[in-house]
Amino acid sequence: MLRKTTYLFLFFAILAATGHAANAEVKTVISSGQYNMGDRDSKADAKNIALLNAKRLALEQAGTYLKSLSEVRDFQLNKDEISSIAAGILSVNIIDEKWKMEGTNLTVTLTIEARIDTGSLDSRIKAVKQDNDRVEDFKQIQNELARLKAELDKLKAQEQQAATQEKHELARLRAELEKLKIQERQAAAQGKNEVTGLRAELEKLKTEEQQAAAREKKLAEDQEALDRQKHVTISRMVALESVEAAFNKIINSDDVAGALDELSGLISADPEYAIAYATRARAYIKLDRRREALADVEKALELNPDLPRAYVIKGILLLQEGNSGAALEQFARAIRIKSDCGPCYFQMGVAHFRDGDRREAYENFQKSCEFGFEKGCDRQQRMEENMRRRGRD
Repeated sequence: MLRKTTYLFLFFAILAATGHAANAEVKTVISSGQYNMGDRDSKADAKNIALLNAKRLALEQAGTYLKSLSEVRDFQLNKDEISSIAAGILSVNIIDEKWKMEGTNLTVTLTIEARIDTGSLDSRIKAVKQDNDRVEDFKQIQNELARLKAELDKLKAQEQQAATQEKHELARLRAELEKLKIQERQAAAQGKNEVTGLRAELEKLKTEEQQAAAREKKLAEDQEALDRQKHVTISRMVALESVEAAFNKIINSDDVAGALDELSGLISADPEYAIAYATRARAYIKLDRRREALADVEKALELNPDLPRAYVIKGILLLQEGNSGAALEQFARAIRIKSDCGPCYFQMGVAHFRDGDRREAYENFQKSCEFGFEKGCDRQQRMEENMRRRGRD
């Protein structure tokens, strides 16, 4: 949770017509997010953070609702699958915006109405069960959001610490300077010999004050740099929602071309946003534009070498080109970053299977299954059945 957030509150209201949960088409969640501005926060950034907080709570409530619905209808969904599906069927509208002073700080509260459309729930659940990769991609997006939130907290803490320390030092020096000036005037009026010594000390302190003023100027420059970085971080947090929306279009094949345009727009606005390139690579793959997909995933890894899904996508592309050795290296890199990456072990199994190494293939499918990747379990089971058949023959 962001450090400046003073509180978040949520109430869950069912506004759709009454009836059995299995027959409901739309449920509505009302959630609110609040943000207490700091001295250097902009209103636009504060509003964006409050909105992100409100949406996060709405998503949690949507997940809770889907979990209860899945239990009633025996969908057998795990937590990550529920979150992935909830994000894809949630639409949001701001219904209230309030600004008020709390102490010396301005506070914004945004209230949203989030609609959960369960009309396509069965098809989306089926798609998730058939393609666990989409869950991993969703988790990557959520991990990126968590990373950006942590980065923002760190930047705000650095800003406050630096400002407080320098301001206190400057205030101390100026107070000491004023004290010596008073002593100098008193000594001069009385004709005392201490004037010469006071003036020497005064000149020394003036030098220290000038140095402190130079540090204050440097502090202002550093704070401006922190402000810019904060704005970039917040902008990426906001853009991540567009990435997620585009991702849902891609995996559901709703409007892949539209998703591609959206992602290209995000990249034009922020050419160093790694996850946008990684997600656009998925769109290119859907459109069978492998060369462009490979270029995007390589750019994503250049910008952020810690994206395991990007290595997996690159490995899949290399495997499709028949380069299993290079593909295996990409999957291995992903596993070094994320040791419990079920899809990574699954693709390792696929690569070994194509190379004719059945033992390595089986062990990787087994490992993939242990980490909850259902396609790995299916391939492991099929290989075991084949081994039993060959034993009987």
